[in-house]
Amino acid sequence: MKITHLKSEGLKHFFEANVPANYIAEKVQKKLEAISKTAKIKGFRPGKIPLNILNVNYGPRATNEVINEIIDETTAKGVEEKKLKPAASPKVELGDFEEGKDFKIKFEIESLPEVVLKDLSKIKISGLKVKIQDSDVKKRIDEFAERIEETEPVKTDRKTKEGDYLIVDFQGWIDGKAIEQGNGVKDFKVKLGSGKFIKEFEQNLIGKSVGEEVKMEFKFPDEIKDSEIAGRPAKYEVKIKAIHERKKVALDDELAKHYRAKNFEEFKKDVENLVKNTGESQTFMYNKRQLLDALDKQYDFEIPATMLENEYKSIRHQSAHEGHSHGADGECVYPEDEKMSVKDREKQEKQFHAIAARRVRLGLVLTEIGNQEKITVTTDELGNALRREMMYYPGQEKQIADYYTNNAQAMMQLRAPIFEDKVMKHLLSQVKIDEKEVTLDQLEKEMKKLDDEE
Repeated sequence: MKITHLKSEGLKHFFEANVPANYIAEKVQKKLEAISKTAKIKGFRPGKIPLNILNVNYGPRATNEVINEIIDETTAKGVEEKKLKPAASPKVELGDFEEGKDFKIKFEIESLPEVVLKDLSKIKISGLKVKIQDSDVKKRIDEFAERIEETEPVKTDRKTKEGDYLIVDFQGWIDGKAIEQGNGVKDFKVKLGSGKFIKEFEQNLIGKSVGEEVKMEFKFPDEIKDSEIAGRPAKYEVKIKAIHERKKVALDDELAKHYRAKNFEEFKKDVENLVKNTGESQTFMYNKRQLLDALDKQYDFEIPATMLENEYKSIRHQSAHEGHSHGADGECVYPEDEKMSVKDREKQEKQFHAIAARRVRLGLVLTEIGNQEKITVTTDELGNALRREMMYYPGQEKQIADYYTNNAQAMMQLRAPIFEDKVMKHLLSQVKIDEKEVTLDQLEKEMKKLDDEE
C-alpha cells in the first residue's frame, strides 16, 4: 500500500493512498473467515459454511469493515511518516470502490502548530494581593444572619410596608371562576416586595391595616409559565390577618448551630476561612487574567482552522442560549439579537472569531508549558472535581458518575480547567508581579472593572 504526501498548506497536509486490490481481497477473506466461526446460516454448521455462501450473506459487511480499517491504517501512516500531531480527525475522501480493482483514498490531516515558548522572565504584570480585614468577616457573618428569615408580629399599630411579612387569606377568580391555585387559601405568608408573587398582588397590599379586606384586579403577565392564566384578567379578595416583620438575628451560638457549627467561635473561624479563600480565589483570577493578557501579546502563530471553528461555534452557542455572560477566561460573550443590523452582526462575528482565536492560541501555549513542566492532573483531583459536579444533581449521582467515566470527551472537559489552573499557578510563580495590596471591597471593584472593560 503506497501513501503519497501531495502537499502541505500551513497546518493542512494532503495525502493520497493507493490500496492494491489483492491487499483488500486478503483482508476481506480473513474477515470472512473470522465471521464464519460464529455466523449462522440455515443448513450449515458454524465454521463449515462455504466461502461463496458466506460472501453472499456477509461480504458487504466484511468489505465495509475492511475499508474502515484501511482508512485508519493509511491515516495513521500519514501521521507517522510526516511526524504530525493531529489537531482533529482526518478528512477522508474515498474513491469509487470496485471489487478486483485498486482503491484510492485521499485524506487531509490538520496538525497542531509547533509552539516555541518565550522567555517567561521578560513578562511583568500588575497583580493584586488582598488583605482580609475584620470588617470583611463581620460583613459576611451579617450576610449569613440575614439569610435566616425569622419573623415576629409588629409591636405597633401601623400600615403595611415593603419588606413586611403578611399572614393572609385570599381567593382569586378568572371570568367568574375560582382559580385552582387561589381558591380559599388560608394563613398564607407573603413577603411584600419579594418579587415571588405577581407584582400587582404585592403592591396592592402595601399601606393596608390588619383586618382590612383588599379587593384587586390585574392581568396576569403574558410570560407566566401557566398557560391557563397567562395574559388573562383576574380578581382577588385578600384579608390581612397579621403583619410580621423580620426578627433581628443575634450573632450567637444559635446562629452558629443553624450553620452546623458547634458554637459562635467555630462559626466565626469558618467564615474567616471562607472570606480568606474567596479573596485568594478572586486574586488568582485577577492575576491569571493579567498573565493571560501578557501571554496573548507574546504569541502570534497559526492555529488549526478546525479548532478555531469548533471554539467559534461554542461561543455562538453560549451567546444564543445564555445571553450576556463571561467565558472562563474572562472574555465577554454577547447575546444573539435578531434585530441586529448587518454592520453590528459583522462586528459581533469578528469579535467572536477574535475571542475564539485567543482561547485556542492560549490553550495551545498553556498545554505546551504544562507538558514541558510535566504538570499533570491527578486521579484524586479528577475525583474531587467529579464529586463537585455530582453535587449539582442530587439524586442523579450515579448517572453523572457513569456519564463521565464512560465518556472520554466529558472527562477531558472536567480535566481541562484543573490542568489550566495548575499551569497558571506555576507561571504566576515564575513571572515578575508588581503586587498592590488591596482590601476585599477594592478587589471586588477591580474585578468588576475588568468585566466592564470587556
